[in-house]
Amino acid sequence: MRYDAVQDLTTYVISHKQNDTSIRALRNMIDIAIRTASGSAKASAFLDDPFDFHVLLSTLSFEASKYHVKRFQRFMWTQVSLSREPIVKSISRIS
Repeated sequence: MRYDAVQDLTTYVISHKQNDTSIRALRNMIDIAIRTASGSAKASAFLDDPFDFHVLLSTLSFEASKYHVKRFQRFMWTQVSLSREPIVKSISRIS
């Protein structure tokens, strides 16, 4: 974020990978806000506080990371389950 006091202009630079789900969700939220806001409120729909975009994007990124963590946990449990099968079979053959 960069603020130019002379022009009273705040610039947000958001770097992201292509088809980032958080950015897509943020764009959808902005589109809905612009579509539903009245003419005079469109410009200030998300700009009441300079950190509104930051908070929204951080929240979206946090929610996305929870999804990826759960997916990774399921993958790891699958790997653990698969690695135990041969051990259980070999133990049952021995006894």
